[in-house]
Amino acid sequence: FGNLSPGSNIPLYDLLVKQLAEAVSKRRKASQDATYGGVIINTCGWVKGEGYACLVNAAEEFEVDVVIVLDHERLYNELQRDLPSFVKILHQPKSGGVENRSKEVRTSSRNAAVHKYFYGTRAVPLYPHTFELSFDEVQFCKIGCERLPIECLPFGMKIDDHRTKVLTSFSPSRNVVPLEPTADLVHHLASLSMCTTIDQSILSTNVMGFIVITAVDMEREKLTVLSPQPYPLPSKILILSEVTFIDDKERT
Repeated sequence: FGNLSPGSNIPLYDLLVKQLAEAVSKRRKASQDATYGGVIINTCGWVKGEGYACLVNAAEEFEVDVVIVLDHERLYNELQRDLPSFVKILHQPKSGGVENRSKEVRTSSRNAAVHKYFYGTRAVPLYPHTFELSFDEVQFCKIGCERLPIECLPFGMKIDDHRTKVLTSFSPSRNVVPLEPTADLVHHLASLSMCTTIDQSILSTNVMGFIVITAVDMEREKLTVLSPQPYPLPSKILILSEVTFIDDKERT
């Protein structure tokens, strides 16, 4: 997804939920174990306004048959009203002592997850690689752009299209906005797309892994990256994200 909250790009979030639901459905059809085992979906805690709409959309896309609501009576009643009658909705009180996670706790959890991706755990440590890349060895793209006034949009483009538009670092044209490397990329997480060219298929194509940009040398036109595997990268197409990670191992 690449954003810190679904609210940053709801059209993209809903699109990815739809694609994930389709992938899960195909997996269940191909595997008897997956069919019998079912799927447990852990949603985010945003339950008002657009967040509620995201919950309903996820329930519909995955065709869930049971929804468990933890200690939120209003949400329980709203879901009973808006979901199909075949969906069983259960209200479960929160265990004593359980508290809502603060923004700081959520940020810490996200950083811990990224750290685990690159460095593993004490029981199963991983050893990532740091190396340089020339600017011309990679192509940057980003999903979503600033909303433009309707009179500035290309012919036929809808208002909401800007949130799923693919921006790239090459071949500027009517449908492609230039995206060049800058020092602002430092500490940002980027995913390696399995696409061979940059176009709208980026939205529906899997990624093969992630790197962190740890330094940008504009004079030498070089990037330093933290990568799970050694040089060279298996893909030259990098999708930029809002997620940042400061590699504390750089200083040790």
